[in-house]
Amino acid sequence: MLWQPRMPSLICLVALSSEKPFTIGDWIMTPDSGGSLHDTPRQKLENVVKEIEAIVKNHCDIHKEAIFVTFNEYKQNGLEIYLYFFTKTTIWGEFLKIKEEINFNIMDTLTDEGVSFALPSRRVYVQAQNEGDTPLNHES
Repeated sequence: MLWQPRMPSLICLVALSSEKPFTIGDWIMTPDSGGSLHDTPRQKLENVVKEIEAIVKNHCDIHKEAIFVTFNEYKQNGLEIYLYFFTKTTIWGEFLKIKEEINFNIMDTLTDEGVSFALPSRRVYVQAQNEGDTPLNHES
């Protein structure tokens, strides 16, 4: 039957609509918001954290009551900065524009400080099979 795979989603939608598990003002936990920086000396990291906090605190569309910008932890590929704040709007499109504006301001700050993001990457090494083969011209 075609409708069966969609049935669990429909049940969840009905449950959310009828139970109303949260209302305006409730705290809702979502995955962390943050980013990792790569090979950053302490002074630059402190400057970046302060600058990002200023960006968020001085933005007119951000609630001032709950703003946290911290050096959070050491990650495998870099240093993590944790951002926690709320926008004044609940309109999705407006939220996205505010988030984009803040992200571009953060990008400018990182560029000004000479700091780069640690992007997940993977290196693959290929060993040549024969003496004349290289990874780029190896024929199988």
